Amino acid sequence: MRIRSRRSLALLVALAVVVSACGGGGEPGAAPGPKVAFLQDLSIEDSVGTVSPSFLALEAGLQETADRGVDGVPELEQFDTGGDPSAALDAARTVAADDAYVAVVAAPFWTMPDEVATVLAAAGVPVLSLSDGARPQAADLVWRRFVAPAPAQADALAADAEAATAGSVCVVSDGSARADALEATVGRRLGARADPRTVDAVGDCSVVVWTGGPSGAVTLRAALPADADLIVSDAAKTAAYLDAALPGSDGTLAVCPCVEATTATDLRARRFVNGYQAATGIAPGVFAAEGWDVATLLSELAAHDVGASGDRAAYRAAIAGVTAVPGVGGGIFFDVQGEPIGAAGTARTSVASGRRWLPSP
Repeated sequence: MRIRSRRSLALLVALAVVVSACGGGGEPGAAPGPKVAFLQDLSIEDSVGTVSPSFLALEAGLQETADRGVDGVPELEQFDTGGDPSAALDAARTVAADDAYVAVVAAPFWTMPDEVATVLAAAGVPVLSLSDGARPQAADLVWRRFVAPAPAQADALAADAEAATAGSVCVVSDGSARADALEATVGRRLGARADPRTVDAVGDCSVVVWTGGPSGAVTLRAALPADADLIVSDAAKTAAYLDAALPGSDGTLAVCPCVEATTATDLRARRFVNGYQAATGIAPGVFAAEGWDVATLLSELAAHDVGASGDRAAYRAAIAGVTAVPGVGGGIFFDVQGEPIGAAGTARTSVASGRRWLPSP
C-alpha cells in the first residue's frame, strides 16, 4: 500500500523532487480507508522550510508503518488555508462531512480558529496539533498538542537574551501578526530591559531577539555589528537563513518548541533521522521530529487500538484516552486539556554552525 496525499500546487512545485518518493496513489480497487487532514497555511514566508518538514515526516512515518504490512494506516490529504479563515472553515466543513476523515493535524505556524475547531468538535473529529498557537475554544474538542505553546518560546527567548547581557535587549519583529505577538510577549518577559527596534535601527545593539522569518533575519544579521548576539525564533530556524547569512550566521541562537535530532545518538532519534532522509533525500527540518511523533501515534492506533476497521468514533475515543506518546526527543505527556507538560512543554535552543543547527550546549 502507498499513503496518498493531496498536495497543494505551491508545495508540489517546490518539493516535486523530494516528495516523489513519498507520494503515489492507492492500489487499484482498494477499499476506501481512514484519512487524516493536514491543515496548513502555505502563505507564510518560506513555507517549504517551515511547514513542509512536519508534513514530510508525518507522511514518511505512516508510509513506514504501511510498508511493514499494517492495514488501515490513514491516508494524508493536505488543505492549504492560505491564511484565509474562510478557507480554513471550508476545509473543516469538508472534513466534517466525510466520515472517512478520522483526525486533523494542525500544521506548524497555523493557529486554528475557534470556528474551525467548533465544526470539527461537533463532528467528533480529534485534533493533533503541531502549532504553538492558542488552543481553540470549542466544546468537547479532543485535542493533543505535540509542541510547547507560544509562551514557552517567549520565555526561552527572554532567558537566552538575559544570559547574553546584563543590559538592554533589542527586540525586533517583521510586522507579521505572529511575530508581533511574540515580540510583545518577549518584551513583557524582559520588562524594562526590552528595547523595541526596527531592522534598520539596530546598529548599536549588542543583543537582538528576532521574532520574524528567515529573510529578515538575514538582513538583520548583516546590519548588526559582528560581535553582536542574534537570537531568532522558530520562524527563522531554517536552512534558508543558514545558507543566505553564511558566514555571519555562525553562532546565531534559535529558540524553537521543537526537537533538534540530527546529531542525536539514541536509537529512536536515529531511526527518525534515517527514515526521514531515506524518504525525502534531505535532512529533517523544523518540526519534522514532531510530525514523526504524530505518525507514531497514528501508526500505533492503526496497528493496535482501532485496527483496520477503525472509524472516526474509534479514533476519537482512542485519542481522547492518550496521556503520553514516545517522542523523538523523549516521552510526550499531556495534561487533561491535551497540552504537553514537562520537557515537551518547553522550548529548546539551537546554535548555527555552518549549514546546520546543533543543540546548544
